[in-house]
Amino acid sequence: MSTSSQLYGALDGPPPDPILITPIQDTGGTTQSYPFDCTLDGNNLTVQYGTINSLEPYNINTTFNTGGASNFYVLLSMTTSNAQITLAGISISAVPATIIPVTLGQPPVSFQVPIAVCSSGTMFRAIGPGSLVATPYEVYRLVKAMATPDALPFDSYYSWRLGLA
Repeated sequence: MSTSSQLYGALDGPPPDPILITPIQDTGGTTQSYPFDCTLDGNNLTVQYGTINSLEPYNINTTFNTGGASNFYVLLSMTTSNAQITLAGISISAVPATIIPVTLGQPPVSFQVPIAVCSSGTMFRAIGPGSLVATPYEVYRLVKAMATPDALPFDSYYSWRLGLA
């Protein structure tokens, strides 16, 4: 076995040249903005237009005052009825959103989603680049004793699954 075969395994010579990835060229200072992008200018926070299930948050065009805080969460809060989102709003909070709960019989009637985090005055996205879609889904079933012959033999527990539109 030759020295190059020992060095490169089954290859009959040195490995191929690496693929060079070229950076994206600047197109004259234009920047891409996405739904729910957050921009911090001093104490003022603006949130780019975005929707959840095609519903726009009631306060999407509001400029939020951070009060000088350098660490905070930007939360999207939803209220639901009959497994549909009926109201959405954006808020700033010093504490993160809790996990989306799992409830018996229907999806939770309210929940929050972090859309951005500000750490030491720098904004970071907490969601992908797009508007959101929330879908109710059955998380699990628990077997139960059937009270009547026409009753289901289990209890269903539901939550919300989030994705990008």
